Amino acid sequence: MSSSVSMVKSTKRLGGKQPIIRLSPLHPRSIFLILHLTIYLQIFTYLTPQDLYSLCSVCKKFRKLLWSTKQSIQDIWKSSRIHNLTYPSLSPPSDMTEQQYIWLTLLAKRCKFCNNSYNKFGYSVWVKREALCSKCFSEKTLLVRDKVFPKYLPQGLLDCIPYTKFMTWSSEKLRAYWISDIKLAKKEYSLLKSNKQKKDWMIKKEKETKEIMRKVNAYERQDDVAYFNNLYISNY
Repeated sequence: MSSSVSMVKSTKRLGGKQPIIRLSPLHPRSIFLILHLTIYLQIFTYLTPQDLYSLCSVCKKFRKLLWSTKQSIQDIWKSSRIHNLTYPSLSPPSDMTEQQYIWLTLLAKRCKFCNNSYNKFGYSVWVKREALCSKCFSEKTLLVRDKVFPKYLPQGLLDCIPYTKFMTWSSEKLRAYWISDIKLAKKEYSLLKSNKQKKDWMIKKEKETKEIMRKVNAYERQDDVAYFNNLYISNY
């Protein structure tokens, strides 16, 4: 087996000739680290997503390696998810890594803001993708009954904002609009001067919102199946 080599360019030039290229062997420690990393990556492919997360807390080296967005690392997490879990089965949203996806669907236990317990399946997480306790959720959202819109907002504005589905204990279906999203949409709308600009803005935003909600609905259906499966198992 031929030895591994690295290429080093000489800074000397001889009579205008091209720089001399010398080949020097890799340091034995470098070879060891490369082999070591290869072995680690091979082992990682056999672990569950929960195991991979546990390794992230072992040391900074593992965390840096396993939290990488490199495709090779994403493939490890994806393979682990597919071969060890029935939920989540969908691929993560295009702007989420496999690590973030697994954390949000399976491992988030505490509220992002106050560290209180987070109730999984208490509400849909797919608009903001944040785990919140019921108290923080109620403080940061505006609950709206179907087709009942607040009079202080421009007519049709809520149709331009993605919403989170929320169900009360009485099975009443509500829409939870994030207050930060309402403020942002209201500000953008108020800066428009003509009625035509406002109309065009609403048409554009409503179209964007429908596309967002179409994608959100797919992940909500996945959560609904997982919730009812867990409910069924817990009853037997």
